[in-house]
Amino acid sequence: MIKNTKTLAISVAFLLLSQIAVAEKKLSVVYVYDENFPRPFEGKIVPLLEQAAKTLGKKLGGGIEFEEPQEIRQEDFFARHLDKFTYKELYDRVGYPVFKKVDNETYLASVGNFLERWELEELKSFFPDAPADADRAWVARSLLAAYAERIAELKDLKYADGRPFLEKKGYTYHSYLAWATAASTQQKWEIVVTNAPIVYDHITQPYPHNVLKRALLGGVSLTGQVRGSALNRVILLSLATFAEGQPSFLEESLVGRSGKERMKVAASYLLAHELGHAVYLVPDVYNHGVKCLMNTTLANMDYWSGYRQLVSNKGRCALCSPYRRTREKLVSGDRQYAKQKYEKAFKSYRQAEELLPERISGERPVVLSRLMLKQLKCLVFLGKREESLTLVDKLVATDPENKEFRKLRFSIKDLKKDVWELPEDQKQRPER
Repeated sequence: MIKNTKTLAISVAFLLLSQIAVAEKKLSVVYVYDENFPRPFEGKIVPLLEQAAKTLGKKLGGGIEFEEPQEIRQEDFFARHLDKFTYKELYDRVGYPVFKKVDNETYLASVGNFLERWELEELKSFFPDAPADADRAWVARSLLAAYAERIAELKDLKYADGRPFLEKKGYTYHSYLAWATAASTQQKWEIVVTNAPIVYDHITQPYPHNVLKRALLGGVSLTGQVRGSALNRVILLSLATFAEGQPSFLEESLVGRSGKERMKVAASYLLAHELGHAVYLVPDVYNHGVKCLMNTTLANMDYWSGYRQLVSNKGRCALCSPYRRTREKLVSGDRQYAKQKYEKAFKSYRQAEELLPERISGERPVVLSRLMLKQLKCLVFLGKREESLTLVDKLVATDPENKEFRKLRFSIKDLKKDVWELPEDQKQRPER
C-alpha cells in the first residue's frame, strides 16, 4: 500500500473520480414538456421508466433504476442548456433546409456514404416496391425524395387555431439538431423525455426508419457530458407519437389502443432499446433474430407490430451475450471496489476491457479509457507503481489529445518511489 495517502488523493484521485462513476448508480431523468401538446399517459412517466427497466431485464439484463423524474418547461430547458452558436453552426452544416428549396443532388454523396453502414438488401427492405436491380444510388435518391415528402407533410400541419405547426420563428423547439445539442451538452440528466414532436432534420445522416416514419424522432442515444454519470450517454425520447392532439402525431397502429397499451409500446419498443445502447453498449444490429431488443428490423414495422414481435418472442438474444458479459464484469468490479477489494475489482475491470466487443454503440476509445481509469484507480490504491505507470501510458495512447489524461500521467510520474512504499507492518487501508 502507499503512504501519504492525502498527497496521492490530491494529486491523482480527483482526476480519476471526475471521470468515472459506479455502473449501478440510479439514472437521472427529466421531463421537458411542451405546453402546446398533450402529455401522454396522463403526464406520468414513472410507469414508463419501470416498464422499460422490466423489458430491458428480460431481454438483456436487470439492475437499472431511476431517480425521481424532474420537470422543466421546454422554453426553460433550451434557455439554460442550448448553446445557440453551436446549434447554428451545426444546422448550417448538416441541417435539413426546412424553409428553403432543397437540391437533393447536393446531398447525394454524403447520404450515400452514410448508408454504407447497411447492406444493400437491408436498405432495400425499407422500400417494398424497390426494383430487383436497385443499387445504392437508387436507395439514396429514393430516401432523399421521401425525406422531402415527409418534411412537406409536416409543414402542411396546423394547430387547432390555424397556426402552422412549423414556422421559422420557434422552429428551434422542433429541431432534432437543437434537441440533440442541448441534451448532449447539459450535465444534469441521463434521460431526457419530452412530449414535443421533434423533426429529424439531420440531412447527412438520414436513418431510413426515422425518415420514412414521418421524419419524426422516437428515441436516440447520444454521447453525453452528465457529471458523475457511468454511461457517458444521454437518451433523448419523444412521446409525441403516443398522444392525440391537434395536429395529431399519433402512430397509426396505436389508434384505438388504451393509454396503458401505448405506454408499454413506448417503454419496450423505444426506451428499452435506447437503454440497450446506453447501458449495454449494443449497437443497432440486423441479424440477431426476433428475440433481440436491438434488432433494427423491428424499425421496418409499425409500433404495435414491432412491440408484439418483441414481447411474444420471449428470452434473451444469444448474440448479445458478449455485451452482457462485459457489463457484468463492470458491475462486479464496482461492487468489489466499493468493498475496498481492489485486487478483485482490478481483475473484473481488466476482464471487462478484454471482453468489450469491437463494435459497440458509441465511441469505443472513450469506453476503453473509462475502463482503464477504473483499473488505474485500483492500482494506485494497491500501491503498484510500475503497473500504474504502464497503464497510464496506455491510457494516454488511447486519446493523445486528452489534456486530463496527460495531466494524470505527469501526476503519477512525479510521485517519488518512496511515496508508494510502506513497511508491511504499517500497511493500512487508504482514505477514500
